[in-house]
Amino acid sequence: MKNLQCALVITLLLFFIDSTAQSSGCLDIDACNFNSTATLNDGSCFYAEQWFIPIDVDLDNQPAILSCSSVPDGYVLADKCAMDQLVADDPYCINNTFDLLCLGGYNALLFEVNGCTDSEACNYSVEAICDNGCCTYPKLYLVHGETPFYSCTQPDFYRTIEANECCLSIVNPDYMTTDWLFFGESDFREDYIDCMNGSFSDGSEVIKSRGCSDISACNYSEFPCVEEECIYDLSYRIYMPSEFPRISVECVGQTESDYGSFWIELENKLCAQKIVDEFMVGTVTFWGIDRETAYNECLCSFGGCTDVLACNYDSSIYVDDGSCAYAGCNDPLAINYNADAGCINDSCIYGGCTYAGASNYDSEADVDDGSCILMTEAGCVGDLNTDGAVTSADLNLFLAVFGNECD
Repeated sequence: MKNLQCALVITLLLFFIDSTAQSSGCLDIDACNFNSTATLNDGSCFYAEQWFIPIDVDLDNQPAILSCSSVPDGYVLADKCAMDQLVADDPYCINNTFDLLCLGGYNALLFEVNGCTDSEACNYSVEAICDNGCCTYPKLYLVHGETPFYSCTQPDFYRTIEANECCLSIVNPDYMTTDWLFFGESDFREDYIDCMNGSFSDGSEVIKSRGCSDISACNYSEFPCVEEECIYDLSYRIYMPSEFPRISVECVGQTESDYGSFWIELENKLCAQKIVDEFMVGTVTFWGIDRETAYNECLCSFGGCTDVLACNYDSSIYVDDGSCAYAGCNDPLAINYNADAGCINDSCIYGGCTYAGASNYDSEADVDDGSCILMTEAGCVGDLNTDGAVTSADLNLFLAVFGNECD
């Protein structure tokens, strides 16, 4: 009989916990994923509804659908701007069947409502309701003997080129009032051509005008007029033949150099960088027997881990032998055990019973794993006040601390 009472109390407790537990979800009634049963807002609300139209318009009772979900079976994604306009003109297409008339109206609106809505653009459309992101704007052109000018179309003049405004503004801030010359003496023209080719001199320093605006890239340029793809990896090359073969440190993929077109690439970049660091003279590292010997000795040096993120990284090692080990919990008894972890650290997390009143309390447990056993001396589960019986008094004791957060 006592066991039956214990089972009944435990069942009531579980029911009470389940009925009072708070559920999380989206509480915004205007959101696509509004959850009427949620009591806590978890920040998951989203609002991007899409129109879907039937693939087979001949079938009855298949209206257009405005939904937050993925594409329903038998439907395709439709243009929202065109559908919004269609529904505003004819609600039949969503209240009844999306038929051939609806499809015809939709296709017609595709070309009417979507377009360029910027009045400053060359292809501005006064009829457009929604911007299609395809606006085009006037370009700057250079014509011999004329000041630069803007045009939406390529001018039909002899010797006309499209201009780079960035380079023009750098080499001549008054470029819009200066006649452009393809022929004859013109520092303005020569500086512009140098800027377009990659760099030019302003009289005191050489300004790099081509490159990547990301400072971490090896082809970084502070103010690139001609944006190039960012490159982050370096290559080390010996340029030969030459009276003095030399190492050049360049961006990977770079093909042009002041040192010549015949080159040999040093494959081990760490050993190559070691040579550059040890033998750099000014801005040039020449290649010779001593450099070659040092490079080969580096290759034959004792290997180790060269990854700075690894816990066995060795800054004195130049040849990586694949032995890098990374931090993690390598104790199989921990709940976050990582079989690939190669370093002993203090990140292991252990489960167990964290309730001091339980018979199996574990003072070393980091996380309660639900294994606590609440036993009285008489061995009755749930007898919290140890009076030998599980009654409403025990339930009151439980409810008094229910919901508390434990350290």
